[in-house]
Amino acid sequence: AWAAWQARLLDHRKARDASIARLAFPYPEYRPGQREMAAQVYTAITRRKRLFAVMPTGTGKSAAVLYPALKALEQGHSRQVFCLSARGTQQLSMQNEIARMRGQGLRLHALTLYAKEKLCPMEQVRCHPEYCPRADGHYDRQRAALEEALDSENWELPWLLAAAEKHRLCPFEFSLALCELADSVVCD
Repeated sequence: AWAAWQARLLDHRKARDASIARLAFPYPEYRPGQREMAAQVYTAITRRKRLFAVMPTGTGKSAAVLYPALKALEQGHSRQVFCLSARGTQQLSMQNEIARMRGQGLRLHALTLYAKEKLCPMEQVRCHPEYCPRADGHYDRQRAALEEALDSENWELPWLLAAAEKHRLCPFEFSLALCELADSVVCD
């Protein structure tokens, strides 16, 4: 079972990497400063350095960061891309860039993490089997949901909630398990 699971993950990575190798920058041309930022992002990733950049709103930061990060992922310089943002609008911008690149053929397991309180379907957030039927036996049911998840690439909120409902899982805990498998994670 473990070998079959690993083979599925490897097949996905090969398809993902091939799609990233063919992926062009998601816009017809770069905005001023955007190409330079993308080059700096790629260089920082490949050299395992930190990069601090400040750019005004509307300069295309999301694409200038995500595109080179995906190229570095395809070339084996990283295993995952984590996009951390301080505001929901920044998360939405990253999600939109992923969607735009998907429209160009990108194959990617993409996930957005949300707070437990936002995802919990119960009236009160009480994560204990005595109070939550989803907590009772969660890990016994999670394996089947993860198997199904590999057949989908867009692990955004509607899909996540539907899969958690189908398998009677805690959506938050399920999203944390998916986080380990995701190619790209957008979060606070």
